[in-house]
Amino acid sequence: MSKLEPILSLAAYRVRRAEQLLAAATDELKRTALEEERARIVLSEHQCTAALREAEIYAELIGNVVSQDKLESFRAFLTEQRRKEARLATIVAGAAENAEVAARKVEDARSVLRKTTVTMEKYSAAVDASLHAATVEAAYREEHELEDISGARK
Repeated sequence: MSKLEPILSLAAYRVRRAEQLLAAATDELKRTALEEERARIVLSEHQCTAALREAEIYAELIGNVVSQDKLESFRAFLTEQRRKEARLATIVAGAAENAEVAARKVEDARSVLRKTTVTMEKYSAAVDASLHAATVEAAYREEHELEDISGARK
């Protein structure tokens, strides 16, 4: 067993851990991207239905004599629709920000994985070189022992 093998084992553990972190970050990115998409859909649906409802109300109002109560009701409706749209837009912005943070975490996790993989490959190469050197040395010793033994018999 090479003295470097425990270090190689630790490096392999770090690579596995980096892979796990990358998988978790990727899952989080998928989740946040889905939340952002859902929020955008809700906002879009709200905008469409609100626009249709406004058009219906305007059609009722235009060219007709309307009570002050009905006008106030329409203004209140418009105000509430604008507030709801603003709330939904805020939710979309928050979801987009969460997705951006998750994307940065994925990039960070990829970077860590690349670095740990390079480190492990270096240690692996060192262990392989050490094992090769030990094998060559053992073969050399065995060859010289055989020469010594055969030389001693003559």
